[in-house]
Amino acid sequence: MGIPYQHMLGHRGITHSIPFAILISGFISQFFFKTLKENLFPIWIYLFICIASHGILDAITDGGLGIAFFAPFSNERYFFSIRPVEVSSLSIGHFFSWHGISVLKTEFLYIWTPCFFLWSFNYFLAKIKKNT
Repeated sequence: MGIPYQHMLGHRGITHSIPFAILISGFISQFFFKTLKENLFPIWIYLFICIASHGILDAITDGGLGIAFFAPFSNERYFFSIRPVEVSSLSIGHFFSWHGISVLKTEFLYIWTPCFFLWSFNYFLAKIKKNT
């Protein structure tokens, strides 16, 4: 579309920001779940965490210009101080290469493994609660 990478509308710009996550999760919860006639706040929180986690996970990668967490109020880009995950190529051809395998290894180690342990802990905690 011709938008420069570093532009607020570019990659890791406004769509990775916290205000974007707030607005989109509110819109989705109101538009798709308002017929539930329940408190939508838990749904909004869940959607916010899902959407905001993308920018947070991108902030632990080792490439790019950073994340515009506060766009549209600021286009300043941020990374976390610890960045163990290799950045994935935007090219399909590069993704299906040795570099792509290396990226998947770091994602598995630093993202999927901790998520699996958190899920397991929650699963077994729910089992224990159910049996008491």
